[in-house]
Amino acid sequence: MRRSLDENKDQSYVLGVITKEELDHCFFPIGDTPKPQIREEAKRHGFSTAAKPDSYDICFIPDGNTQAFLGRSIGLRPGMIVDTEGNELKEHDGAWNYTIGQRKGLDIKTPTADGSPRYVTDIDAATGTVTVGSRADLAVTRIEADRLKYLHPAMEGDFDCEVQVRAHGSVVPCRAHVDREADRMTLELKEPLSGVARGQAAVLYLPSPDELGDIVLGSGTICGTE
Repeated sequence: MRRSLDENKDQSYVLGVITKEELDHCFFPIGDTPKPQIREEAKRHGFSTAAKPDSYDICFIPDGNTQAFLGRSIGLRPGMIVDTEGNELKEHDGAWNYTIGQRKGLDIKTPTADGSPRYVTDIDAATGTVTVGSRADLAVTRIEADRLKYLHPAMEGDFDCEVQVRAHGSVVPCRAHVDREADRMTLELKEPLSGVARGQAAVLYLPSPDELGDIVLGSGTICGTE
């Protein structure tokens, strides 16, 4: 599997979590075609969706209110917002209200000593503890991941590659160590990444050796960062 040639519509990060067996049964007939060209083809054939606007919302949340949906589905689970020293700053209704890297909407009345903004740096869903810190605290240079998926034979042992940790997110070079027996991999990032959260997928790529898209090696579920 490779990245789509239409970078704006590339879905390889999302597809990087499937298994090799599932990939063997997949067919992606328009991966080499830009979206505008597909629209023109649809228009020529009279498809009513040819001019349909792109969708950016979660498809199963029609009103786009993700927090309200999670509140109805999960319910209130109060917890505490703390700083990096463990000082309690505020009680919240549920850790699902927050994401790593979030700055707005924290509504913390106590300012920092130097007046700098706070960011969500860690979320412990088990205890409901949300940790906030400085922007510098978001920088990650090492990623641990498990539940590995192998889509290419090169995903084994020690090797250089690139990693992406969110859809349409930044791609950085790294040194990977994959232990198939332990079902775990360690990624030493050559450039720091911000906003990396446990539970996200770390998808590995080999830069393309030709005019086609980068090769997807496989993925793992992030279970730790430093």
